[in-house]
Amino acid sequence: MGWDIVRRLYPDKPCKHNRLWIKEEIEDILVNQLVTEATRSIKLEYSDLSPLIISKGLRNLKNLRFLRVYSHFNDFKNEASQYYLPDSLQSLYWKGYPFRCLPKTFQANKLIYLAMEHSNIRELWEGGERKCLNKLKFLNLGFSKLNNLDLGMTPHLENLNLQYCNILVDLHFPIECPNLKHLNLTGSKVRSLILRMTPHLKSLDLEGCNELVELHFPVEFPNLTYLNLSGTKASSLDAGITPHLEDLYLKGCIELVELQFPVECPNLKCLNAGHTKVRSLNLRMTPHLKKLDLGQCYELVELQFPTECPNLTYLDLSVQR
Repeated sequence: MGWDIVRRLYPDKPCKHNRLWIKEEIEDILVNQLVTEATRSIKLEYSDLSPLIISKGLRNLKNLRFLRVYSHFNDFKNEASQYYLPDSLQSLYWKGYPFRCLPKTFQANKLIYLAMEHSNIRELWEGGERKCLNKLKFLNLGFSKLNNLDLGMTPHLENLNLQYCNILVDLHFPIECPNLKHLNLTGSKVRSLILRMTPHLKSLDLEGCNELVELHFPVEFPNLTYLNLSGTKASSLDAGITPHLEDLYLKGCIELVELQFPVECPNLKCLNAGHTKVRSLNLRMTPHLKKLDLGQCYELVELQFPTECPNLTYLDLSVQR
């Protein structure tokens, strides 16, 4: 119904609509540069238009706030000065973004949401230029070719997803990163991670980060509820710094020999420490545990449970030699 209302005033002139979602209409508007300042939102899926044509067509969209593009283009080596994105954008989602960085003229000072999964992006700005994205709260560059990122340019970031950025080795945190709540680096090649000044982090996913050799936690993670270190080189973990932890995944941490829990761990619901070398585990103060996986823990010789486990629905202590 909402879409019909948008079209009612100018049924035969889509260039005057504030929302565009029909591919053929969008392609005609961009190719023939029929854009007007009326357009606020564009959703273009799997168009065969060249990225440069799309970019050129966006040049006069001075009030565009929402742009969503699905594309399947190869690597474009054009200079950042040759393509364009409107500074008015608040939300930008471009799956398969073909360029190696954001446009040179793009100030992005209104951008709140930026997602470019499966893209060709190597760095945010060409030549390491620094532009501060003061309003950005959500950044998803997962499965991209990103090789470095300085979070000093995103001071108010809350959600960062860089999963399976296989080239990423450097992730620079500023002295303080007070707003970050969710960090996903699954499958990346990051070697060092300093999280000492991330007090509001709620979820941390480092699964498969097998190149990670240096990991610094803050004194306490008071808000952390989800932690996944599966497949990393972690050798010990003190869960006392995570008083509100609910889900802990350590599967395949083949160097893990020590896992310490605090006097009380009332919120822990899921623990997977299978395929580790943990020798002793005290779970007496985990009354709400629902799932426990210690399969293939060949070195485990001592396991202490609480008097009752009323919520436990899954238990794996299997060992196959």
